[in-house]
Amino acid sequence: MPIIPPDPIEANVDYRYDGCYQSMMLVMAQRQIDAISGISGDSFKNSLLQVDTVGNTHYLGYATAGSVTNGSVWAIKKVVEVGNNVTITWADGTKDFDNIWDDRLTLTYS
Repeated sequence: MPIIPPDPIEANVDYRYDGCYQSMMLVMAQRQIDAISGISGDSFKNSLLQVDTVGNTHYLGYATAGSVTNGSVWAIKKVVEVGNNVTITWADGTKDFDNIWDDRLTLTYS
């Protein structure tokens, strides 16, 4: 079943996105993937979510609402799409909330 997002202006949604419709679609798709992947616990469900896209690579950052982007409080997921292949990795290879969002491009993912 396709994901049909709500109108971003009228919706009362529990995530933050950069105002781009594509980013909102990515966030909603990732929430569904997260639920299927078993990371739908409260620590992720109630998290602030940052989204950054560089080419075919998407970075999704999870942290407690109100967190600063230069604090070591982020769990960062990297999603790379090449054709029909999608690779999902995590900063430092873990889902721990101990990375800095501002460093997302230079972190090691596995």
